[in-house]
Amino acid sequence: MSEATHTLFEDDLDTYLRDAWPAWNARRQEPIVQGEGYVDGKRGPRYAEAARTAVGEPKLLHALLENARALAGEPMPLTQLVHTSSCRS
Repeated sequence: MSEATHTLFEDDLDTYLRDAWPAWNARRQEPIVQGEGYVDGKRGPRYAEAARTAVGEPKLLHALLENARALAGEPMPLTQLVHTSSCRS
């Protein structure tokens, strides 16, 4: 659930991303499957690369970011709107 002032995840963000964004989880695990990594755990660069290159987006996370920008008084950048609109599946 994402409201204007808060967002709630059932368990934690990692679990939500794994379940709601299968493409992210697959991209996150690619280095392990390809033998380039050996630990499946929190790795900031791996998470960032997976988020940058995975197809689609989790709707709740997108709503959270939109709400945070609204609270900060910052509109969603046009480039991000174009990117997220074109990535929806």
